[in-house]
Amino acid sequence: MPLSPLPQPVMSRNSTSPGLEAIAALRAAIDADPESDAGYFFLGQAFVFLSAHESLFAGDWLGEKFKKYMQLQPGNPYPYYLYAATLLRPAQGTNPDRREAVRLLNKALDLDPKFPEAHFELGKIYFDEGNYPQAIGAYERAVSLRPTFAEAY
Repeated sequence: MPLSPLPQPVMSRNSTSPGLEAIAALRAAIDADPESDAGYFFLGQAFVFLSAHESLFAGDWLGEKFKKYMQLQPGNPYPYYLYAATLLRPAQGTNPDRREAVRLLNKALDLDPKFPEAHFELGKIYFDEGNYPQAIGAYERAVSLRPTFAEAY
């Protein structure tokens, strides 16, 4: 399927953050063609690589975008993983929705049992809950699937 062209970033002339401009461009692309999965995929990539920059993803809009991505690609584990990751972000004054995140990560693993990132995220949840044997098992599975997965060590 050919990718839809991305529109120019919708930012003010005073913007100096390439990350903000990139996220604005992806949001504009998704808004322009909400039925094309390409914008959602690249937004997911940006989220994975820039997630430490919480201000880029503030608000509820990201979860809504990944819900739509799950609807567009119900047989693809990646949207389930992305939505779970958004649920695990601490929002202002709320606790992460771990139960729903576990359900989504298990759905991702039902679709692709060899998805190391999903195993890793489950390991983090189990660790935070004090379930160390399950956490270790999830981390070991992530490493066995991708031996170069440094975070899982």
